[in-house]
Amino acid sequence: MPVGHSSSPRRIRRARSPAVRRGRSRAAGTGAVGIPRVRRTDGRAVPPSHRRLRGDSVNISTYAARTRGAIDLALRGPWRSIPDALRRADRDIREVSPFTPVLGAARSLLALATLLTILFTPNGQLFFRSVTYPDGVTCDRVLSAISLFCVWRGDAAGVAVAVAVVLLAAVISGYLPAVTAVPHWWVAWSFNMSSPIPDGGDQVSAVLTLLLVPILLMDRRRHHWQLDRGYPSRRPVAKVIAYTALALCAVQVCVIYFHAAVGKFAVEEWANGTVLWYWFQDPTFAPAEPLRTLMLGVVGSAAGGAVLAYGSLLTELLLAFALVAGPRYRAVMLVAGALFHLGIAVCFGLWSFSTTMLAALLLYLVRPSRPTAAEIVVPADEALSSFDERRPVPSP
Repeated sequence: MPVGHSSSPRRIRRARSPAVRRGRSRAAGTGAVGIPRVRRTDGRAVPPSHRRLRGDSVNISTYAARTRGAIDLALRGPWRSIPDALRRADRDIREVSPFTPVLGAARSLLALATLLTILFTPNGQLFFRSVTYPDGVTCDRVLSAISLFCVWRGDAAGVAVAVAVVLLAAVISGYLPAVTAVPHWWVAWSFNMSSPIPDGGDQVSAVLTLLLVPILLMDRRRHHWQLDRGYPSRRPVAKVIAYTALALCAVQVCVIYFHAAVGKFAVEEWANGTVLWYWFQDPTFAPAEPLRTLMLGVVGSAAGGAVLAYGSLLTELLLAFALVAGPRYRAVMLVAGALFHLGIAVCFGLWSFSTTMLAALLLYLVRPSRPTAAEIVVPADEALSSFDERRPVPSP
């Protein structure tokens, strides 16, 4: 036997046996002739002959599996999240109370907007008398007979105004929301129905106060500035009705902003960005000096007028999309919407309308959330009242 070949034939055959080769391949993670194995998505190794494509080492099976996975995620990913969203909604309806101070603030703002209109608008302009409406109110429509301002009209119009002021002040105070819910809607609806000069803010107030009636009739709070700590023990039907009312309010506000934006697309002045220049020329809506001169200088230029006009349309569209947006987006749009309506109030004097829309934004963008640790602390008087000193102390 030549030198260097001292190994026996038995050892050589053993080293070349298939079992030894498979063991070495599994231990080293390599295939034949030292070529690394590639694992498929199911964990099985792919032969080297299946990994050559255009001179590159490509795992066709893995590539196809990843492609199918990407397509499956693109097509089914959004639908897979729907059950999770439904489960979260069900949990929130059962545990998170919609009777919050935010709901109370929205009610107070709606009532404040109507109260400001009644108190600070001259009677001759509030109920404009004409040949068509000699009493200054519209009482020939459907159900106008039950309108507050048609029950007392003419010489008795002061009684209707006094009743409206008292009811609206009670709503603003926040006490007994279940009792003041229907009277609030009655005043808002009556003012919208009986006024000979229609106003968008009055229409929004009448609709929102009606949609809030179901949830407010089940409000057990003494005033709407406090939390409802007994909500988890409420009946499921009451919880569903309350959240349905809030959802209808959100959809209504979304439609308002979407229609406000899309409806302007066909108007030539909005399309070319010159609409605000015409509004600031109108003595009825133009602001007082020196703001009028300042704004005319801004909208008088092509760039300034286009930025303000198109910015208004964009803001309304973004507010409409907030219906399906997350909490961060809604928080940003709440600030943007408040500034937007504040600008309308300052520039055009529509304070009542802007106050109404601010209330609508609260109902639309601020969703019920779980109370913080500081909010769920039971007040001291409630804790003391629930402590029964006559209860015997258990013996140790």
